[in-house]
Amino acid sequence: MSDSPNQPLRKTDVSAQASLGAADLLTKTNEPSVLSVEQLNIYVKQLLEGQIGQVWVKGEISNFKAHTSGHFYFSLKDSRSQITAVMFRGNNARLKFKPTDGMEVIVRGRITVYEPRGNYQLMCEMMEPVGAGALQKSLRTAKDEIESRGFV
Repeated sequence: MSDSPNQPLRKTDVSAQASLGAADLLTKTNEPSVLSVEQLNIYVKQLLEGQIGQVWVKGEISNFKAHTSGHFYFSLKDSRSQITAVMFRGNNARLKFKPTDGMEVIVRGRITVYEPRGNYQLMCEMMEPVGAGALQKSLRTAKDEIESRGFV
């Protein structure tokens, strides 16, 4: 690691300091080290991927896209938040159903960071349907109500 307080950290410095907390890395001297965007993204990736293991998440699929590569790209959301997600071809080939927008699912996966963009996402390894998503159900209920009143 650079001994000069104004010298930026090298990529290897960030890797070597992965076990330190962010505050330790950024304030090793009296003056904070200046990181490049790449170095910051590498450090964030090491922290998130190193600290958060396998997770199970329940949510509703939205913005579903089956890419020509065979990968699935989508968001998982609930009433207050959302996360982008990906399921690679090897994993989604084992699915016994076709995911669609509005479907409520439980997924098993890991948090990954895509360094070039600085985005984190849920990389799904397994997915099971829960049933029709709650938001989709409420839309259907509203639609049925409108139709029953003769507005459509």
